[in-house]
Amino acid sequence: MSGLKEIESESNAFARAETSAFVETLKDVTASFVGSAACVYSGQPFDTVKVRLQVQPGEFTSALDCFRKTMWGEGVTKLWSGSVPALTGALLENAVAFGVNGALKRILSLGDKATPRLEKDKSFVEPFLTGGITGFFTATVLCPCDVLKCRAQLSRATGQDARIREVVRRLVQKSGVRGFYTGFSAQVIRDIPFYGSFFGTYDVMCRVLKDRTNWSDASVYFTAGGIAGQVGWVVSIAPDVIKSRIQTSEVPLKFMQTFRTIIAQNGYRGLFAGIEVAIVRAFPANAALFVGFELTKKVLSDTFD
Repeated sequence: MSGLKEIESESNAFARAETSAFVETLKDVTASFVGSAACVYSGQPFDTVKVRLQVQPGEFTSALDCFRKTMWGEGVTKLWSGSVPALTGALLENAVAFGVNGALKRILSLGDKATPRLEKDKSFVEPFLTGGITGFFTATVLCPCDVLKCRAQLSRATGQDARIREVVRRLVQKSGVRGFYTGFSAQVIRDIPFYGSFFGTYDVMCRVLKDRTNWSDASVYFTAGGIAGQVGWVVSIAPDVIKSRIQTSEVPLKFMQTFRTIIAQNGYRGLFAGIEVAIVRAFPANAALFVGFELTKKVLSDTFD
């Protein structure tokens, strides 16, 4: 009889654990929507300049020159070109990123008896590992949106219709449905190191700041998120330049072929085109992302738990 009770107790505990994991993932995904909107609209003008510097390196003397020519030549709103696919991509990307990363962290945080380990007992390597794995999953949902975003950002400068409907029509007419996954290998090569360093730096910074300062939670999330974004872009800017070239090209390009072409045309500095804009953009955009995510998740937890 006692054996049956033990089995029933273990079964109930397992069911509660499954329900809890699902609820936590649902909160991660929901909170990521708020963070995504804050991230995209605060950082899109910088992203537009970054892509144009990467794809048209000879057209502008500096990031400021690109910003000025875009704003005065095409209108202020053109700095937000590609916002719709960028937001769509960010919603999908961050839903997968925060959902997968949160689930991986919860799995790794369990000890031998399936009980959560204390924060101080967790390895600093874990968030970098879970972030890298997360990067592969995000690349699969982000690639089509990145293709459309980059092409929309470039279309106005090349005299083409920048409306998403027209960008999609031209892409499908030229490459078919496969065109949405143009540069997928470059997307994976960029996203794995980006998310590894992104989530890894964020988790480590949060632990350090909470241990060594008396800052408010929002200040910790803002600072850690901004720095994490900057570290992520420093690590991944070179594959991002290659990715942008491949995804906006009218002819099929391969990763190493594009790598050699950039070096031949612009030297090794060409691999870091737009890095100053990416770093400047990364702080406010990712600070907004994590503040929006963490505070929304806290509200959800306080409301429903």
